[in-house]
Amino acid sequence: MLGISVLYGHLTNQVKREKRRVKQLKQTEELKRQVVCALAHDVKAPLSVILGHAELLARSVGGQPDPAEQFVSLKCIRENIDRIVKLVTGFLNVSELVTPKTETSKSEVEINAIIRDVIRQQTVTLRKKDLNVRLELADDLKPCHGDQNQLERVLWNLIDNAIKFTPQGGAITLTSRMIANNISLSIRDTGVGIPKEELPNLFLEFKRLKGSANIDGTGLGLFIVKTILDAHNGAITAESQEGAGTTFKII
Repeated sequence: MLGISVLYGHLTNQVKREKRRVKQLKQTEELKRQVVCALAHDVKAPLSVILGHAELLARSVGGQPDPAEQFVSLKCIRENIDRIVKLVTGFLNVSELVTPKTETSKSEVEINAIIRDVIRQQTVTLRKKDLNVRLELADDLKPCHGDQNQLERVLWNLIDNAIKFTPQGGAITLTSRMIANNISLSIRDTGVGIPKEELPNLFLEFKRLKGSANIDGTGLGLFIVKTILDAHNGAITAESQEGAGTTFKII
């Protein structure tokens, strides 16, 4: 009887170990799927910037090109190629999306500088859509202690969304200020807005809004934004009225 009990206990432990192994494999596969989807999503924004500036350079051929404007376009193309390389390199670590880099990779990040840079990179798209951008950035904004690349992804996604969902001739307002010892940001647009019933599920993975079928996207942008902000002890909320624009607020 003792031998049977030992054998039974051994088999039970083997089954438990196998269940744990299968669970870990499933989690790894799910993480890989998230990483591939997130990479595909994040690469689209810099590729759009590259395409816009390449078209601008192509139109200047045979005419009277402005050397200063050509220099800006070439600079933006180079910077966004570097950005894509950085994204791909970062995603080689498959845990990066769910668990952003360790404390050793964190530094003092200038949020206002990132906002200005994203707007500069998107100049061509903003001109095409005749969008008015207002920057109301506090001069006394303190640096944020965090992962520079991850926080860039947050602002790229939110500003890119505002541009995509704001119709021709609309406006986007970006605000930064200090509230106590926290950084407060808002991204407000005069776009199509979000139906009230969709707001509670806005930050879920692969969530696509009604009325966005004709707008390029994967439904991953806001999921990525919330994942990164959660890892930085931050929070994001959305206020919107259908047909009257959307405001995203970050603390």
